[in-house]
Amino acid sequence: YKGRFEVLKNSDRRRLHPLVRQADGSWAEETWENALDITVAGLNAVRDAHGGQAIAGLISGLSSNEELVCFRDLMVKGWGAEQIEALENTGFQNIYRIGPDKGKIWKEVSWKKIDEADYILTVGVVAHGSQPAVGALIRKRIIPDKLRSAGLGPDDFLYPYGAHHIPVKKGDELLLIKAVLSEAIKVMKKTASAADVGRILQQTKPVKAEDIVKKLNLNGTAQAVLDEIIHDYVASANPLIIVGEDVGFQQDLSGLHALVDLALLKGQYDNERLRLVVLKPSGNSIGAYKLLNRFDREKQAQTIPKGGLVLLEQDLFQDRPHLQIPGDLDFLAIISPYWPVSLADCAHVLIPKPLWMETDGTCTGLDGSEIAFRRKVINSPAEIKSSWETLSGLAARAHVHLGYGSWVELCQKAQHEIQQDGPVEKT
Repeated sequence: YKGRFEVLKNSDRRRLHPLVRQADGSWAEETWENALDITVAGLNAVRDAHGGQAIAGLISGLSSNEELVCFRDLMVKGWGAEQIEALENTGFQNIYRIGPDKGKIWKEVSWKKIDEADYILTVGVVAHGSQPAVGALIRKRIIPDKLRSAGLGPDDFLYPYGAHHIPVKKGDELLLIKAVLSEAIKVMKKTASAADVGRILQQTKPVKAEDIVKKLNLNGTAQAVLDEIIHDYVASANPLIIVGEDVGFQQDLSGLHALVDLALLKGQYDNERLRLVVLKPSGNSIGAYKLLNRFDREKQAQTIPKGGLVLLEQDLFQDRPHLQIPGDLDFLAIISPYWPVSLADCAHVLIPKPLWMETDGTCTGLDGSEIAFRRKVINSPAEIKSSWETLSGLAARAHVHLGYGSWVELCQKAQHEIQQDGPVEKT
């Protein structure tokens, strides 16, 4: 497990000066001004030759809201880019899109409501994942309050405190959710204790819990545990389901539908939010989702990029499989604190930037209902310019008016955009 300060252990790969690839393939240090000029010229050439649809932008989900907005606006206004995505696992977004009405996006409940739950069911949650504080909060409730809990997945997330756990391989958790939903409906339809039970009854294909257990090659003990989980969920008055970050990547969306319907069986929380807490891969994943979720994904999938700009954060994100860059790009510039190992062969310019802990900015909470100010912990090396200086410098050279002339004005725009789909608490 690598903690949040892992970034401080990689000083040997830290970059302090811009680098530009030479004609012979070697790298040479360059001034900031020249590096920005070369970047703008390279992206302009791609746009002029192939159009803006051939330019891609990738940005880390650890980036602040301000960096996300500025990066997006630069790519769209500067080069007409139509491919701008967060560099991370985005499976959690699929859960939001499973709504009863076309175009409706579910809102999940705040992780703070764990304090009010009388039953916790975890699905595909990894013990030392991206949100360890959530696990600590659940355990804090289990011990003194004797909170009932259970887990489904390869990792016993609540060990040794959880009451029940059924070990199944990654990807099979939602088969068990289908069993829990089907059996819970049989009980709850007799009491009609949830407003959505009627609709769910009509749309849910009945399955037998014992058939699922047999299909997954589980033993009799697992069957008994599953029966206990079904009983506890039905009996609970205020349950919450904690969902791991990889669960949303299921090929069969019927499992995600079952997950949403299971949450709806107990009614929406405060009549507006699903009883789900969906864990995210990065510290500002939901901010990236809100600020970048405006591009046509189907159109993006059909376009092969010929050039792009990538903004990275800490070292852990630079070698992830989610970072897929074609090797025949005409031009690629990278803004990163570190030497980008997996991208070095196809990059043309490398521009250093501060670490997330070396810069001020805001990030959005786990469920999107709050904005927190993230104050820098340490100062960045004197040689490195801020992300604002780099991105606004690129905008000036591309003759782009971003709509804000200072970091303060950028902060105001980012906060306004985050709150467009509802009020957001500031912490």
